[in-house]
Amino acid sequence: MPAFQEGIARQKKEVEVIAASTEAPTFANTIEAVERTGELLTKVNNVFYALTDNNTNEELQKIEAEIAPLLAKHRDDISLNDRLFQRVKAVWREGRRSASLPSKPSFWKKPIKNSSETVPPSTRAKKRSSGRSMKSWPS
Repeated sequence: MPAFQEGIARQKKEVEVIAASTEAPTFANTIEAVERTGELLTKVNNVFYALTDNNTNEELQKIEAEIAPLLAKHRDDISLNDRLFQRVKAVWREGRRSASLPSKPSFWKKPIKNSSETVPPSTRAKKRSSGRSMKSWPS
């Protein structure tokens, strides 16, 4: 448990540094930086779960039951960190702006009336007399 707790504490600090940064958010200082956090926790996780997957016992199962909710809360805390989210959102918006992409994909503009209208005729399934869809049956 102490190794997990230390890994969680370290990653929490690393993420907080990113979220509190006063630099303009970029892909490198936000997305890539978050991806690099949690090195110790990843190592502890990998070793512990390799052990429990291959040679478990009651003591390890007890630790597993205790650590699972802590890890879930930790992941939630990172995912729901509003300051971090605002940085990620700014990176996403800048990426769309610099790539000259519309704010919404073009397929959102027109509702689909019939799904067969969106499939090119050459790829539509052929119907046999049985009524079943047979795309590549030999003739």
